Amino acid sequence: MSGKINQLYKSLLLLTFTGVVLNACKKVEPIKFVGNDFVYFINNQQTTDGLNTTNIAQGYVNSQEFSFLLYFYQVDTLKTNTFYGGWRMFPLFIEADGHMSDKNRLVKVEVEGDGKEFIILPNPDSIYIPANGRERKLTVQIKRPPISDTTTKTATIILKDNDPFKPEQHVWSKVTYRFGNTLVTPVAYLWLQSRFGTYSVPKMLAIQEAVSRSDKSAWAADPNVKLVNQALHNVNQRDLSFDPFNLNELYYFMDIGNAALGVPYGYPDVTNAYWGISNKIIALTKVLIAEKRAAGHPILDPSGAEISFP
Repeated sequence: MSGKINQLYKSLLLLTFTGVVLNACKKVEPIKFVGNDFVYFINNQQTTDGLNTTNIAQGYVNSQEFSFLLYFYQVDTLKTNTFYGGWRMFPLFIEADGHMSDKNRLVKVEVEGDGKEFIILPNPDSIYIPANGRERKLTVQIKRPPISDTTTKTATIILKDNDPFKPEQHVWSKVTYRFGNTLVTPVAYLWLQSRFGTYSVPKMLAIQEAVSRSDKSAWAADPNVKLVNQALHNVNQRDLSFDPFNLNELYYFMDIGNAALGVPYGYPDVTNAYWGISNKIIALTKVLIAEKRAAGHPILDPSGAEISFP
């Protein structure tokens, strides 16, 4: 019996020794990014290197929406991480969690949606987490659709980990932008409501149509327009234009009806001139409303009632 035990003991020693030798010869693999190693999009107003990644979810915004018609965004191309109207709008950063790398960590970005043709991504080689860092600003450009197109476009920017340690690419995070020349409520409409009444898309379209068909030379000679434009010059804003008078000009007119956006409350003559222009616009729109009603095509708001002014 003791012979068999000794033989078994020797066999176990041999197996243990073989295991040690094999482990000693085993190729050392690099550290893999696994488990809690993620890459995120983050939208926040303040970011710092060495971000406390436990708070990433609090800063993440998965959807952003804006209209190019609003005063702040009347640009040909909107860029993330850029100041509009004195505020840094649409901040967008790539954030890394988990192990830091001593090399730049490339990240892949893709775009999906019916608005992807309006998205301009930076050079792929510039989309990475820097060596020994956790974040990098990602500047994405969103081109404005033609002014005649008032539909809402949707573009989803998808972040993928492109790290060489990964056996495959994984979708980690998405941000969806909904944008276009969409007829949302103007920024300053609350101040205008006593004159223009309840906001509605049909009303905005009717105002634009009524003014656009009016005499352009009469607007150019209007003393109220001249006075308001002079006030706009004084605060480094562009002139009102009635030739052409498209939706962009309508929104610009409505949004300068606010002290913060151009027309100062502190100058009664300018304020009165602004209301004089408003009254003329409303009078022209009332004529159009009567014409449409007489032709059997009344202009109705979403409730089914004919649009009107106070």
